Amino acid sequence: MENGLHQAVKEPTRGDYLLDLVLTDLDEVTARVLPCIADHHGVLAKCTFSVDAFTPRARSVWNFRSADWIAMCEHVASLDFSFIELESVDMSAQKFTDMILSVCDTFVSKRTLLEGACSHPWITERCRLALAEKHNAYGTEDYAAKCVSCSLVLKEEFDSYVVAVKKRLSRLRPGSKHFWSLSKKLLLGAVKATVIPALKSQDGSWVRLPSEKANLFADTFREKWFLPLEQQNLYSFQGTREYVQQRHFLQIRSRSARFYLSSLECASSTGPDGLPTILLRGLASVLCFPFARLARRILDTGKWPCLWKVHWICPLHKRKSRSVAENYRGLQITSQLSKAMERFLGVHFLPQLSWSGSFGTNQFAYRRFHGARDATLFVVLSWLRALATGNKVGVYCSDVMSAFDRVSTLKLLEKLRRSVIHSSVVDVIADWLVGRRGEVIVQGASSVSFPLSNMTYQGTVWGPPLWNLFFADAPLALRKCAFQEVIYADDLNAFRVFLNSVSNDFVLSQLRRCQFELHQWGAANCVTFDSEKESFHIISRSSSFGSSFRLLGVQFDLQLTMQEAIGECAVEGHWRLS
Repeated sequence: MENGLHQAVKEPTRGDYLLDLVLTDLDEVTARVLPCIADHHGVLAKCTFSVDAFTPRARSVWNFRSADWIAMCEHVASLDFSFIELESVDMSAQKFTDMILSVCDTFVSKRTLLEGACSHPWITERCRLALAEKHNAYGTEDYAAKCVSCSLVLKEEFDSYVVAVKKRLSRLRPGSKHFWSLSKKLLLGAVKATVIPALKSQDGSWVRLPSEKANLFADTFREKWFLPLEQQNLYSFQGTREYVQQRHFLQIRSRSARFYLSSLECASSTGPDGLPTILLRGLASVLCFPFARLARRILDTGKWPCLWKVHWICPLHKRKSRSVAENYRGLQITSQLSKAMERFLGVHFLPQLSWSGSFGTNQFAYRRFHGARDATLFVVLSWLRALATGNKVGVYCSDVMSAFDRVSTLKLLEKLRRSVIHSSVVDVIADWLVGRRGEVIVQGASSVSFPLSNMTYQGTVWGPPLWNLFFADAPLALRKCAFQEVIYADDLNAFRVFLNSVSNDFVLSQLRRCQFELHQWGAANCVTFDSEKESFHIISRSSSFGSSFRLLGVQFDLQLTMQEAIGECAVEGHWRLS
C-alpha cells in the first residue's frame, strides 16, 4: 500500500490459505485461481489494455574525437566579437552561442544514434540486419543456416562490446564514481530505471505517450511549486547584521574566464542552448576574451541573458509508485555557458558570503572546507560527549518541503541587500532570479513551456549558495529554545543536552516548543516543513525514547551502538569486495 499497489487474488491458493499474490498498481488487472498444481493452485493474471508500439528515436551527435581542434581555434580567433559592446545582453548571448554552434557544424562531423528503451547496448545495425534475415527466412530451407549465422553475428558484436567496456573500465580511475557505477552495472546490481512508465492522471485515465506524460508532469510540478502565503509574526521583522555594500571596481580577467571554461566537466548534461561542455573546454583559449567581455557587459547593465533562463526539467522518481506523477521530483538542466558565467562572476561574492557569516555558523553544505562528513562528525562528537558525562540528548529532525523550488524572491532580495555583496552583483542576481521558463522533457518530447518563479533554481551554480543565505536566520528560532543546530542544505536538525535526571516528558515538551518556533519562522518566510520527515528522539544509555533515525545518510540508534549502520556498511561493501 505504501508503494501504491493492491492485491488482486481473492481466493485461497494452498488449502485454506492465500499464499500466491498478484501485486499491481494497474486497475485493469484481474486474477483468477486455476486448478491445483502439486500443493499450490495456479494463478492467471490478465491485463485488458494494449501496449503502445515503440518507435526508436533518432538524434544527431557530434564526433568530437575526430574534430580538428587547431583549425577550430584558429577560425574562432579570427571572428569579430565587437557586437558584444554594441548589442543588448540578450542579443549578444544569442549571437555568441550561434557563432560557436556554426563553427562546430563546420569543423565537426555528425552521426545518427537510434535510441531504444528496450534494446541492449551491444545491439548494432549489423545485429538488426541479421535478425531481419533470420525472421524473413522462417519456413524456408535457409532458416537453419540463417539461425546459425545470426547467432554468430550476435556473439561477435557482444564480444566486441565486452572488449570496449573493458578498455573503458581500464581507463577509469579505480575507486572513482564512474568506475563503481559501471562495475555495479556489469555485476547486474540494482540500477534506477530511467524510463517513465505509464502514468495515472487525476481523473483515473492512463497517460502513455511521451508528450502527454511531459504535460502531466508540467501540471504536477506547477501545483507543487507554489509559494505559501506569508504570515506576520515576530520573525517577520528580524534582520541580520547590517553591512555597507561594496562599490569598488570589479576586475574581469580573461585568464580567469579561461580557467572556468576549461574546468567544465565533460560528463555534464548539455543545456537548452545546445552548447556541450567538451566544445567550450576545447575552445577555452580563444573564447575566454569574448566571454570576459560578455561578463563585463552583464555587470554594467545588471541584466542576465534570457537565453540562459530556459530550463529543461527531467522527472526523477523519488518514492512510492512510479505510475503517480506526484512521486517524482524535477531535475533542472540549464545552459553550460550560463554555469561557466555564474562561476566566473561568483568569485566576486560567493567567498565573501562564506567568510562573512552570511551562511550561518553551522551550515555544512555548498561551502568550501565543509561537507556532510564534517556535519556528521560534529553531531557524533557532541552526542558522545553528552553520554560520557551522564546526560541525555533531545534530537529534533526536520526537512524543508520543496526547499529550492519554493523561495520568496522578495525575502531573498531583502537579505541580499543586507549582505556584503557588491551592488552591481546584486542587480545581476535580482534579474537572474526572475523571468525564467521551464519545459519538462520525457523521452525526447517536451511539454508546454511554463513560468518559473520564487526559486533558487536547481541545476545552477548560484542557486545553492543563495538558498544558504535565505535559510541562514532559521537557527534563530532554535537558539531561542537553547537548541544547537546542524544544517546541510535544507536538512535542518537540532539537539539539546539535558541532565539524565530530567524526565522524558519535559524533554519532549522542549522539542515541541523548538518545532513550534521553527514553524513560526517558516510561516514568516513562506517556508513549509515536511511533517512526514519531522521526528523527535531522545538519545540516552538508560531512558531513550523514539525509534532509530537517519541523519545525513547515517542510521543512528538511540544508544549510539551503531549496529544498524555497521550492518548497512557490511551489505554495501560486500559486492564491492567481491
